[in-house]
Amino acid sequence: MVEKYKKVAQELKSSSNKPPFQLIIDINTKLHIEISEFSSKIKCELIGIKEGKYLITTLPLLFDSSFVDKCNEAGGIDIICRYVFKGIAYGFKSNILGIVTTPIQIMVIEYPKEAEICNIRRQQRMTLLLPCRIKFGTTMFYASVLDISNEGCQMVVLKSTISKKDIEMILSISPNNVCVILKLPGSEKDILLPAIRKNYRMEETKVCFGMEFNNVPKESMDLLKGFTAELQKFSV
Repeated sequence: MVEKYKKVAQELKSSSNKPPFQLIIDINTKLHIEISEFSSKIKCELIGIKEGKYLITTLPLLFDSSFVDKCNEAGGIDIICRYVFKGIAYGFKSNILGIVTTPIQIMVIEYPKEAEICNIRRQQRMTLLLPCRIKFGTTMFYASVLDISNEGCQMVVLKSTISKKDIEMILSISPNNVCVILKLPGSEKDILLPAIRKNYRMEETKVCFGMEFNNVPKESMDLLKGFTAELQKFSV
């Protein structure tokens, strides 16, 4: 029993000598915040730091007001935050302590207890701008692919091309009931890429979606792999 107490005392002494955790970050850093409870992502900017206490960020225009209400409840909402600082990607887990909407829109995030260097994606995505169509359920929309890999893509739909009712429908459709339709450069026919909507991000003029390809027909996958292999040759 005495040895046990000695061990605990040594651990406490050791921990008391450790300097407090300090996040490697600076004001104006762009943050990419993933909110699994809402299957969404928020892109914002760090505007204030109280070391060891909280971070203050900008707040983009939000579509779902229930998000604000939930964030202001006791306990807040758990998040995963990723950002790039001096060429290195970092990630940490935290929670939103609260949101202020008037007179300005800001978000307060609990200062993380730790952070780690992370790889944002398992497979590198190549940046491009490729017109496409995307089918949510039985409804088709025009969109653009912003980056792509053999596993998924990020795409955007301009708010000017859809109504608020369309957005509500898109977000209510099952995440598994999505299909990306592409005509690759040099190809005469469309390829169909069934996908799962992994997340979405509301911005002022557009809605961004993160897609994971799922059960893609072999012919379409072979064409996609050929296309990404060619893109890889020209990537920096």
